[in-house]
Amino acid sequence: MHQKYSRIFPIFYDENKKIVRNLNQEIKILKMGRMSGLLIIDKHGIITYTYYSDNMHDIPENRILLNELRKLNK
Repeated sequence: MHQKYSRIFPIFYDENKKIVRNLNQEIKILKMGRMSGLLIIDKHGIITYTYYSDNMHDIPENRILLNELRKLNK
């Protein structure tokens, strides 16, 4: 199963937190760390959609994400 679903993605270590600052990712100590963010990036490397969570259960609805993804194919 691991081989079926695994993908090769580069992993970057942001020691100086430069990327975190550039993407405005919040750190909330009382909520145990970094709040998740969701970014949709087009084939040209342009961020076309961003969503930053208020808590670990805060995620956008599927219909919103699918609509954003459909826009990429137009």
